[in-house]
Amino acid sequence: MRERNTASLLMRIGGIALLLIGLSHFLVPRLFRWREAFVPVKPVYALGEQTQNTSFLYLFNADLLLYETMLGLLSLYFAKQIRKGKTSAAVFSLALGAFFILRTPLQFFYFPPSPVNVAQTLGSLTLAVLYCYPILHLKESFAES
Repeated sequence: MRERNTASLLMRIGGIALLLIGLSHFLVPRLFRWREAFVPVKPVYALGEQTQNTSFLYLFNADLLLYETMLGLLSLYFAKQIRKGKTSAAVFSLALGAFFILRTPLQFFYFPPSPVNVAQTLGSLTLAVLYCYPILHLKESFAES
């Protein structure tokens, strides 16, 4: 039971972190000064229609806000389920752990080495550990009830 409580606590910490990361996307356009930065970007034609590349960036930012906020809320829900030994909570935890393991090297693929990049990489690795803990330490104790 102690391991399940630890897994639940770690998943709650991960959920709160994801909520904060998700909500931080409200600040991204202002923080990176998108209005000034994207003024010179020319529109493109896709499927015969004119569209703004910047519209996609705003949409992707909104998507991240929604995804990360929803994953944070689901983490808080599954934190309760993992304490009960629910397999669905372990699967959710494994999926997010795998996501953050796969995401970590992409950070360096898209961004040059910098203190901010290192901090984001460490954040991804931390989330991977938080979400992988239940699978690594509790694999025998999950059974759908």
